[in-house]
Amino acid sequence: MFKKKEPVYVSHLNEIRRAKGLSVEELAEKVRVSKQTIDSIELEKHKLSLELAYEISGALDCRLEEVFPRVGGK
Repeated sequence: MFKKKEPVYVSHLNEIRRAKGLSVEELAEKVRVSKQTIDSIELEKHKLSLELAYEISGALDCRLEEVFPRVGGK
């Protein structure tokens, strides 16, 4: 009856964070958010602001498009 909502963004955060050797806690500390926020972003369940997306990609020394290749609608 109810359709599952598609995520507003696609996240490669988990893969990139692990490749950089960072824990969820370490990344959360770098961008000054909770561990739960990072977990939710990795699961594509968090309402991600553009500002936070840029902070995360900067902390990972990546371009925004690498971490979040699709932001917005289809």
